[in-house]
Amino acid sequence: MRVLFVCRGNMFRSQIAEVFYNRLSADGSVANSCGTWVELEQNPNKTLAEIGSQTAIEVMKEIGIDVSRQKAWPITPDLVSDAEKVVVMVEEETWPDYLKNNSKVVRWEVENPKLGDLDTCRRVRQQIYDLVSELLLQ
Repeated sequence: MRVLFVCRGNMFRSQIAEVFYNRLSADGSVANSCGTWVELEQNPNKTLAEIGSQTAIEVMKEIGIDVSRQKAWPITPDLVSDAEKVVVMVEEETWPDYLKNNSKVVRWEVENPKLGDLDTCRRVRQQIYDLVSELLLQ
């Protein structure tokens, strides 16, 4: 299965979901991630380290996973079209029209850890791990 994880900035939630999915998947399934508010003009091909997503890097490093080289991408119709399932972790008002009423879309209620402390980020990381694990069992 091809899964697309979507959050707002593609700097934490969707990146972590992508990494967990690709590490846990045993059947050749693959995940990508993107964000509804990512501007390529602001972050062209920049890594999480380059755009300053230190909390994502830090909380994943705590469990032995380096995400510093992951790149932030904006959502596009092609990314959605190529996916068999689209998992969205962002408020619906930020969704592009082509996501709304799309039968591939599943919404996960995952807190945006942007303004949270490290404990909040760790809790969100664990929630995403649990949700990805459940998704892989479906």
